[in-house]
Amino acid sequence: MSLHQGASMLKAFITRNLGVGLVTSLIALVLGGLLSFWGDRFGLSTQAVKIIVWIVSMVGVVWLLNLFRDYKQRLPVRESAVKAPVEQVASSEAPFYFQRLQYQLGRRYGRFWRRRVCILLVMGQREQVEAIVPGLTAQHWQEGENNLLLWGGSLQTQPDKAQLQALRQLRRRRPLDGVVWAMTEDQLGQRVHINTALRMLEKQGQQLGWQAPVYVWNVRHSHWDQHDRPTQTVGCFLSEGGTPEMLAQSLDSLIPTLANRGMEQAIAENRHDFLLRLAQSLRDGGVTHLVKQLTPLLERPPLRLAGVTFSLPLFVPSGMVEHGWLVDASWNGVLEHARDSRGKAVGFPWEKSAQWGVIALAALWGAGSVTSFWVNRHQIAVSRERISEAGERQGELSARLLSQHELQREIDRLQSQSERGAPWYSRFGLNQNDALLKVMWPVYQRNNAELIRDAAARLLHQRLTELVNLPAGSAQRYQRITSAYNQLKVYLMMARPEKADAAVMSRVLMANWPRRAGVTDGLWQHSGEALLTFYAQNLPRHPEWKISVDNGLVSEVRQILLNQLGQRHAETMLYQKMLRQVAHSYGDLTLAQMTGATDAGRLFSSRQVVPGMFTRQAWEGQVQKAIAQVAASRQEAIDWCSVTAVSPY
Repeated sequence: MSLHQGASMLKAFITRNLGVGLVTSLIALVLGGLLSFWGDRFGLSTQAVKIIVWIVSMVGVVWLLNLFRDYKQRLPVRESAVKAPVEQVASSEAPFYFQRLQYQLGRRYGRFWRRRVCILLVMGQREQVEAIVPGLTAQHWQEGENNLLLWGGSLQTQPDKAQLQALRQLRRRRPLDGVVWAMTEDQLGQRVHINTALRMLEKQGQQLGWQAPVYVWNVRHSHWDQHDRPTQTVGCFLSEGGTPEMLAQSLDSLIPTLANRGMEQAIAENRHDFLLRLAQSLRDGGVTHLVKQLTPLLERPPLRLAGVTFSLPLFVPSGMVEHGWLVDASWNGVLEHARDSRGKAVGFPWEKSAQWGVIALAALWGAGSVTSFWVNRHQIAVSRERISEAGERQGELSARLLSQHELQREIDRLQSQSERGAPWYSRFGLNQNDALLKVMWPVYQRNNAELIRDAAARLLHQRLTELVNLPAGSAQRYQRITSAYNQLKVYLMMARPEKADAAVMSRVLMANWPRRAGVTDGLWQHSGEALLTFYAQNLPRHPEWKISVDNGLVSEVRQILLNQLGQRHAETMLYQKMLRQVAHSYGDLTLAQMTGATDAGRLFSSRQVVPGMFTRQAWEGQVQKAIAQVAASRQEAIDWCSVTAVSPY
């Protein structure tokens, strides 16, 4: 294998895999965005888990794409089994010389040859194509002066799929700059010939996915040799959106110029009468005939007639190398116009859409990353400031409470974003909420223990101690039973975080702590409740915040509460109250009612009755349920006071 063949094969391999790479990149970006924005909703809470899921998913995507590509590669082989041998030979030739052509263009015009080279597909019958590009039908392609001419075959036969596929791989974004359709005057007058050619041009554009401007080249003949005649571009060119009227006007305006130049050439050499005869032909109905035959090219989108040129068969000097092309002056107009014109994509441009999709996603991701960077940078700066202010332990109590309140608000905001999801513009893989929370929680815990938790525990301990010190049976102790019950309940909640009730804790603490020494009433009422509520809400999730209780004090208070609650809610009183409520619903039972049809008068007799509340009917109807409700109510009232001791923490 030669060096250029190896390079061509490598380039072809890269080209074939470009589409797969674009699709894979697009899927990777979309999947990464989905995991980044909505991964938390599916239980993917950490960045490491999201990365693992992304990697596993991409492995599966690549595997499926490889299966699809293998299927696509086998499909042409199956289809080729039913094709004619001639079509198989043609299909096998096209990719071969295109690989060589690609290597030749890259070597001669450099790496960016696709931007520099004008590619034209010359089509028509062999005789007419050879008349304007001698040797093209045998060599398949010729290049010269930043131009490439390709032999496209006849427009009276089906397009060569293999050639069109290879042509699309040669230059994907704009496979062709133009199509040159060579024909004679006789062919131009045949409606069947024109109609078939137009259909083949449309089909070729569909298979190629690109419809290039069409240049009709009318090959004229002369009865004598004029190869030494000075050549120039003879014809007219139309802009996009040309009409039959514009074509007729352009051809009419061409006649005086042809006549003047033709007269000059005829005077110099009487054999050089091509321009004069052409002017005469156009004047004698040629313009009308051309416009009539070429009107379908102007009215059948996406086909577009870009120009009409005329020439005699061109002469090629001897000594030209194979595949070399010396540009004749007759081609200058077509080449210049083709470089300035643009074709149109046919069908939905999947590949181009995928490319733009990847570019758009990359741009969006880049813009989002920049936005996320600045948002998170600001967030980090604010968090650092809050931590610094809260970490100042030498200031006044009011200032420290305000700093703690601001730190708490920042933690609460970050915590809410972690639970519900951060704003989309702060994500893109740069969100630092979890990392900031890990840094801020220790600072909050240290300050909260000093400013809120320990102070609240001392306050509750003081209130409970005051209750214990009151004389037994005194009115003061009796009046403080309800508040003492709530105080003991909150005190034990602080020691057992899993039992914490944020609403009860904040309400009881603020009721027992309406003012605080060293802090104005307004400041404490504004920030105190928020500080206590936030502490109570987060206590169950942070068992390490629990306090150590005074077990002796708890036992004494518990005993006092049990005694007082026992006096208030003695079981006998509760059950008697329940029975009185039920007694009105059931009547008393006599002996006769209890014995039924049996005559018990000979054995014994009694005037006593059984109260209705003690009958089976009453038990099954109301008494059993009422007893359960009373027991539950009593248990709820003394739930925090029924244990004789609390495990030390």
